[in-house]
Amino acid sequence: MKTFIKQVVEKCRKSGYVETISGRNRYLPSIHHSNMAASNHAERQAVNTTIQGSAADLFKMAMVKLQQILATRFPPTNVSHRHKDKGLFVCHSKRQTRRSQMSPLGHRGAYLVLQLHDELIYEVHKDDLDSVVQLVKKEMESAMTLLVKLPVKIKVGPTWGSLSEIV
Repeated sequence: MKTFIKQVVEKCRKSGYVETISGRNRYLPSIHHSNMAASNHAERQAVNTTIQGSAADLFKMAMVKLQQILATRFPPTNVSHRHKDKGLFVCHSKRQTRRSQMSPLGHRGAYLVLQLHDELIYEVHKDDLDSVVQLVKKEMESAMTLLVKLPVKIKVGPTWGSLSEIV
């Protein structure tokens, strides 16, 4: 890790910027600042940007690929947040909403509800759970070819607070 950090900082000092795994650049002009505190701050930013920016690149690539596959497999589910209930979040579990007794997404499929840092929350029709779990795991773990494996944990449950891991 020390070698990696040293290489990132040296490269940033030479070029004035750092690059994520997919080629996005962040310029850090204060890397050459005469004030040691400013220069040290830029060094930390260089390392954090390289790691966290690359993680974000990987995550977004996987999300886009998953959305493309889900939209192909389950075309009607593509309407996820464009329901007639003007912004009312309606899910296709057994729960009912105030405005609607039947979910507009009562048909088969899955759609992304929320992305929070390194988590994706999908709403999945119960009959498609196994195939969607396998798809998400496969696509997330193979979003990029790296030297290390990217293990993905999948949790399932009726509410966010009651999720349990699938082995």
